Amino acid sequence: MKQFIQVLTLLSGAVSLGLYGYFSVQSYHSLQAMPPLPKREVASVPAADAGHGADAGHGGSGHSSKVADAASDKLRSWVTLEDMHVNVFQGDEPHMLSFKLEVELFDEKSRHVMEDRQAVIKNVIIEAARDQAAESLRTVAGKLFFKETVAARVNASLKFPLIRDVHLASFALR
Repeated sequence: MKQFIQVLTLLSGAVSLGLYGYFSVQSYHSLQAMPPLPKREVASVPAADAGHGADAGHGGSGHSSKVADAASDKLRSWVTLEDMHVNVFQGDEPHMLSFKLEVELFDEKSRHVMEDRQAVIKNVIIEAARDQAAESLRTVAGKLFFKETVAARVNASLKFPLIRDVHLASFALR
């Protein structure tokens, strides 16, 4: 009886190890099958504006007004979009994806582009969401890929680097 329990324990351990290995390999292959993340442009403060100004003394503030203007232009600007609802599929089975995005713009000056082209931007976001697979959106990597895809597609459709980053304010997949 004691040998039977030992064999049973070894056998259950081997099965557990085999299942763990199988699912690890499947996870690895699904990550490898995902398309690469889209590249995003990053705006930066020009090097000439990053330091002390030529006219700035070391008394008082120590920075020129040119640096202050560059810094105020580069302040992060946020826009909260309304809730969106999209059907995504897992095989042939539809699932409802509900999400709300907060987008970070490159600078405050581009806010008017966001307001003027709001319908086009929302359409691009909805199309990007429809192209996602439900099983992918259930993972952290899938959500990150969705955020990167949204930023890349909006910037590409406008032919203007508008969105720096996308944040999920709410996210539900049913």
